[in-house]
Amino acid sequence: GIVDEDNSSSSQLLIQRLSKNEELLIYVLDLNTGKKYLRDSKIEGYYFLTKGFEQKMKTLSTQGLIKVCLHPSSPNSEFAKEVIAGEFGRLQSTYSTYEEVKNTSKKKNLVEDPNLFKQVSEKLESYWNPPLVAYQFQWKGAEPDIFETKKGAKLASIQTYHGSSLFFIMLFLMFSSTWISQERSQQILLRLHPTKHAFFQNYLANVGALLFSALGLLGLMALWIYLFFQVNVLESGKTLVIYLLYTFLSLSIGLFLGSSFKSPFLLQAISAPLTFILSFIGACFFNLSELTQKAARLSLITPQGFAIYGLTQDFVLAAWVLFLGSILLISMSYLLLFNQSKKNYGFQ
Repeated sequence: GIVDEDNSSSSQLLIQRLSKNEELLIYVLDLNTGKKYLRDSKIEGYYFLTKGFEQKMKTLSTQGLIKVCLHPSSPNSEFAKEVIAGEFGRLQSTYSTYEEVKNTSKKKNLVEDPNLFKQVSEKLESYWNPPLVAYQFQWKGAEPDIFETKKGAKLASIQTYHGSSLFFIMLFLMFSSTWISQERSQQILLRLHPTKHAFFQNYLANVGALLFSALGLLGLMALWIYLFFQVNVLESGKTLVIYLLYTFLSLSIGLFLGSSFKSPFLLQAISAPLTFILSFIGACFFNLSELTQKAARLSLITPQGFAIYGLTQDFVLAAWVLFLGSILLISMSYLLLFNQSKKNYGFQ
């Protein structure tokens, strides 16, 4: 991605030349769109042409002309830098040659042609089309000072946050859903049946308490990321909706399993390995953009995979899947638990 703040003829020329390179796919973006694309892994990084780019080129100053923000796992960042540095050098050679010709003209007391810069530029371009030589180069030591590079530390924290929070939310809710087996074994559910609507109210109260606790955990993790990295990871309403629906689905899975198992110890035993396996397949520990197409599709069989898909790609589809899955499982959990309790304790 290229963000052109200078919007000058020089910066536009640089972008035009870069766009002709068949090895690169260039997006011309504004700064906010560049940050969003980078956060959503749609681009590997963005190169920010700072204000005053052309003016500094004319004075042959190269310090910090291009600011760079890269994806933490970008495989092509160094190649892109080389291509940009090459085009930058090509552009800079025009200005340096122009300055040299202009100074020589002054020393010889020659009248400067108003079209001198254009003439110099066209003459130099004639040597580039086609190029006289092909060359390869690499930087030794520090990279050129035209780049002011920042590896996306904030980006890394956001991606780490999403994966780890999805893992811990499900783990917390799976362990917490053992209340069903405990109340059933302690005959608490038996005492609820004689009172009208008491069973439903008890179930709803437990669901609300667990949902509130999970959202509290989510808030604490978001606060921790903000305090240590100064990143607001819950910055959009869509992100909040996806997390809310994912939390509801994780709770529904825990309640369904709790209703199916007679012993709370069985649910406790499988909670950790099941959550880890689902999180692993669901790409909580990887960058979704780095997975193969088959692995990315496989991740969509898990709640975590759909949550990440909704956070990074298709919000509407992921939201509907998470919502419908939650309604289906929590309804099955309630009916299963209600019918079991009536049958086990002799209610008709």
